[in-house]
Amino acid sequence: MPTEKTQSISIENEELISESKKHNIVGEYEVINGSIYSIFTYNKSNYLFLKDQSLLIDESINIKYQVNYNYDELSYFEIFKNDVLLIREEYKNEREPLIDPFGYEPDWEHINFSYHLYSYVKRVKDNPAINLFPKNNESKLIKCIEGDNLLDYYFYIHKFNNKDIVIRVIAGKSVYDNISSLESFENGDWKKQTPVIKSFMNHYATGWIHEKDKINPKIVEEIVVLCTPYKVIKARDYAVKKHNSQRYGSYPYEVHLTNVVSILLHFGAQLQKNTDLFSAAWLHDVIEDTDADKAWITSNCGEDVREIVELVSNIKNPSKTKLENKEITFENIATNQNAIIVKLADRIANVEFSLLHGNIEMIKKYKDEQSLIRDLISHKIETTIGKRLFLHLEEIINSNDSE
Repeated sequence: MPTEKTQSISIENEELISESKKHNIVGEYEVINGSIYSIFTYNKSNYLFLKDQSLLIDESINIKYQVNYNYDELSYFEIFKNDVLLIREEYKNEREPLIDPFGYEPDWEHINFSYHLYSYVKRVKDNPAINLFPKNNESKLIKCIEGDNLLDYYFYIHKFNNKDIVIRVIAGKSVYDNISSLESFENGDWKKQTPVIKSFMNHYATGWIHEKDKINPKIVEEIVVLCTPYKVIKARDYAVKKHNSQRYGSYPYEVHLTNVVSILLHFGAQLQKNTDLFSAAWLHDVIEDTDADKAWITSNCGEDVREIVELVSNIKNPSKTKLENKEITFENIATNQNAIIVKLADRIANVEFSLLHGNIEMIKKYKDEQSLIRDLISHKIETTIGKRLFLHLEEIINSNDSE
């Protein structure tokens, strides 16, 4: 990347946006402690801008972070290249505590910067060819989902070869009346007369797909731009709806669900490769704490997801003691590797939240139950992420023993 391009964005205020447009640079940024941190795309490559230097995002870049929900305590992020610490920045988290790993709310004003930074870098490392900020005049993808264009189409989801494919048809008439306009989104572009379209029409003609099955254009944007699997989107939206009236401390319950998902991402779970895991993470409390329909979970997310959610739900047999019910619950969890991972991420989220808010009663409860996790679950962990989660849980559970 030419030096003059780097220098052109090395400014200390909001002139960054207008200035960067002169040099084919598109991206987003944050000013922290008077310094600019940015993620941007330049000539189809993705970069970090850190105070006064630009770094190509590749496998050598790693980010660690800690978000504190108490605004009086410092959050921080650390950026490493080849395991060498380049920069550590501490700051007060003055944003809303609700972080958003799937970009559901694209405005950075409502998302903690440390996680946003981490999630963008992870997306590039998971898919080195991704163009985080494609320019509107260079990308058919963006052109097809811009706000004005979204209203011109009806969108559907069609499963083909075990993949959820977005289908669009010109709005205003039925699918039959607009067959010639049918297109499927494949390999980054809209295509006509594909096997996917043929399969879609077969399902439509036989009644498996109806006009009422149209999906919200906002969901299309998530699937196409952010590559969020449709099953995970459905699980998230259903869980948020079911928990809508509940609170997590002083926050909406969605904060807890989002934290569990972000912990999975932070410890290396890959969204595209384990949709069951992420779907179950969003849904992990719906059976236990809401009037959720198990049949809905099976129909929309599959038997495996329903099984995970059932396993992590606390047994409440009135003929058993609380300890006996907890032991049965943990024994059930230990039979399923994804259930183990979800439970550990859930417990980490709860312990960290309790530590941050000084909830001594809950901290004691989690400490008391940790011996059960050691005895009944830890020796059954087979996955790398599960082992890492357990070690982290042990570390934070014991973090204030000396206090």
